[in-house]
Amino acid sequence: FWINMCNAFNRNDLIDKQLDKEAIKELQEEIRKRGVSELMEMATKFDIPFQRVRSLDEIRKEFKDSYRGPELGEDTMKVLKELGYFEEKIRELERGGIIKIHN
Repeated sequence: FWINMCNAFNRNDLIDKQLDKEAIKELQEEIRKRGVSELMEMATKFDIPFQRVRSLDEIRKEFKDSYRGPELGEDTMKVLKELGYFEEKIRELERGGIIKIHN
């Protein structure tokens, strides 16, 4: 992807300097000058692997509801039935405070 990066930033002078630490620093500086939107556009246009690093708060907001676990007792009835319990016995366990069934 080095050649694509050099082309994206119009830095053809760096194409043959892939292992040169100064060339890498120069490209890093080019990256720092641009915003996320511009970098994403460039990455798409020049076929450069790219993903914006997000903060933990951003990730939590994005996936807040999609990966939540079940509520306490939400799957109790289903699981106990799969284990061979009859509904009458399950309700008896619930009344006795042994299990919780989420309605």
